[in-house]
Amino acid sequence: MRKELRMNNFVEKLEQIKKFIYIYTYETLSHKGSILCDLFIGISLPITIQIISWNYIYSNETHIHNYTYLKMILYIIATVTMFNLNNGYDLINDTSKRIQNGSIDIYNIKTMSYFSFSLFTMIGRQIFFIIFGIIILILCCILNNNYIYIIPTIIFLFLSQFICFQISYIFALINYWVVQNDLIQFTYFLLAQILGGILLPIEFWPETFQTFLKYNPFRVTISGIPDLILNPSNLSLLKYTCLLIFYGILFQIIILFLTKKSTKINPSYGG
Repeated sequence: MRKELRMNNFVEKLEQIKKFIYIYTYETLSHKGSILCDLFIGISLPITIQIISWNYIYSNETHIHNYTYLKMILYIIATVTMFNLNNGYDLINDTSKRIQNGSIDIYNIKTMSYFSFSLFTMIGRQIFFIIFGIIILILCCILNNNYIYIIPTIIFLFLSQFICFQISYIFALINYWVVQNDLIQFTYFLLAQILGGILLPIEFWPETFQTFLKYNPFRVTISGIPDLILNPSNLSLLKYTCLLIFYGILFQIIILFLTKKSTKINPSYGG
């Protein structure tokens, strides 16, 4: 009897999550102009500029740091796509507004925690770009003759998105101590740009910076998968898996700590 009840509750919970994600997916897809703008300005334009620049650089070179022209173009396409997938700005901005007007109290007394609410909202808003990202990464695997990594790539994409959400949620919680979210959003954007590997592959950086860049969380969520596709090895696969597990646990501990602290500092938890 208890098992049946638990199973029914589990199924009911899944249906709620499904409807929840569907609502925010529909909300995002209804703004077609925003999607086209993201695809053109956020993805197509940066890729085009990078291709033109690297075409000139490779005019007299065939290999630069073991990167051929094709390999570099695939890296650019994959990292720019992943950078646009790592979009935590809405979460940071929405949380800031809810803290300022006190409406976050309403979310914290619901059966679904604000953490879960934010996660499913982000999934719903990003589902189109997640599918787009999967297509791009699979094409990169095929063009690089790396068919064996297609399934791990899809799995890693979803796991990296959860890490991305955790990072965004941590930045969002900082709004309890910083009233204006402009600085937080700018810091998030700057760290993602510099540490994410979107500007250059790790091999192009000075050796003194390579170790830090290789293992920082922004690289894990942005350029980690493209690097794994283009430079495949069992060791790299193992390292990347360990990094996902490590940061997943670490960030969850940080989230619990910040949530507890914010509750103590703000007795009404946002009021």
